[in-house]
Amino acid sequence: MKRVGTIRILISLLALAGTANAFVLSNVDGTWTGWVGGANVNTPSGVANPGYGNQLQDQIRWGTLTNPGTVGKQSGLGFTGAAGGGATVNFGLAEAFQIGELEHFNWPIDIGTNVTDADLRLDMAFTDPAGLNRNFSVTIHVLETPNGDTPGGVPDTISFPGSLPSFPFSSGSWDYTLDILGFGPTPGSIVNQFISGENASNTTLLWGRITGTERPVIPAPAAILLASLGTGVVGLLRRRRVL
Repeated sequence: MKRVGTIRILISLLALAGTANAFVLSNVDGTWTGWVGGANVNTPSGVANPGYGNQLQDQIRWGTLTNPGTVGKQSGLGFTGAAGGGATVNFGLAEAFQIGELEHFNWPIDIGTNVTDADLRLDMAFTDPAGLNRNFSVTIHVLETPNGDTPGGVPDTISFPGSLPSFPFSSGSWDYTLDILGFGPTPGSIVNQFISGENASNTTLLWGRITGTERPVIPAPAAILLASLGTGVVGLLRRRRVL
């Protein structure tokens, strides 16, 4: 019975060490916390977005609609988290994963009433590793182009100002980094810009990746115990072979 108990303890310890390489994202919530420029800016939250992730979209809308050519709809951005409301995202260390869906409401508005940059806070919760909850803030740049007399208008460009965001954080004995990878429909088609056609609501996915390294934090007595357990298992297996 003691030998069986020893084996179970060793297996449990090894399994615990392995969980740092697997992630279960259980909730992602986005909040628009700031912006540059814009007129009539408002931030509706909890807008129904059925069919993706947590199915609740947080928006930032802007623009006045007085000139001919406007269609009664503000421009803006919307974010829906990939996880929450029962939806989860499972991924491994250094593997690209969906953070959420970004929607650009690209409707004609009065010139000079657009937002140029919007700050999005991402609140992320994990069930594996258990208790891992972090928030990160990214700035999204919106290049709204004058449509002029161009038939159908001119597409706008959504991007990140400067280099792609990267966020270090720690959990337990691990040091991690969350890298924002960019936009795209699949992990194999990620780009750093989202081209959004005029007179439409256009969507893309926001992708991230977590990398990490483990810090050696096991104290000497525990290390000796693990070594003893490992030696005991090896000895047990050898004795079984002899028998």
